[in-house]
Amino acid sequence: MHIKNLSTILFVQLLFPIICMGQWDTGDTLNLTLVAGGQVFFKYKSLNEIDNGITYTDWSTFNLYFDNENGGDVKLTFYSNTGFIFGEDEYKLSLDIIELQVNCPGCPGGSVVGGWHPLSDTPTDLINNLPGSDGGTTYIIDVSYRCGDKISTGGLLGDTSSYYYVDIIFDVDLE
Repeated sequence: MHIKNLSTILFVQLLFPIICMGQWDTGDTLNLTLVAGGQVFFKYKSLNEIDNGITYTDWSTFNLYFDNENGGDVKLTFYSNTGFIFGEDEYKLSLDIIELQVNCPGCPGGSVVGGWHPLSDTPTDLINNLPGSDGGTTYIIDVSYRCGDKISTGGLLGDTSSYYYVDIIFDVDLE
C-alpha cells in the first residue's frame, strides 16, 4: 500500500448567533458565553488517527445564563451553515463525520440529549427543557467533539488529504 500524504487537517470554527444575549417580550434574559475552547483543529498524523478518528473531550465550555421571570424553558441546538465540509481544490466531506456530545453536570435529569450527535445543516438538539429561575440560573456546559470515528462514520481512510473548514453554530432559544 502506497500512502502519498497522511496529513489531513480539519479546521472547525465555532460561530454564534449575532445576538448572544437577548431579552424577550416576556422579560426573560438569556446569555450564552463561550469561556474556553473556541476553535477545534483535527490534525491527522498517523494512519491510526485517519482510520479511527480523533476525539477532544470537554473541549469547549459555555456559560448559559437564563433569568425567566415568567416561566418557560430553553433549548440548545447546533448546526452548520453549509451542506458540506469544504476543502482546498473543491474537495468536500460529509458533515456527519463530525459529532458533538454535551456534558452539563448542573442540568436537571432528562434535559441533556445523550450520546454523540452528527453535524447537520439542520438544528440538532443538545439540551431540551432547561429551566431557569426568577433571579437567574447559570449552567456550565462542556462540549466534546470527534471527527472520523470509524464505528459511527466509517473513518476518513480513502478521503482526500486537504485543509478542510466548517462552521458550527450554537443556538439557544426559549421553548
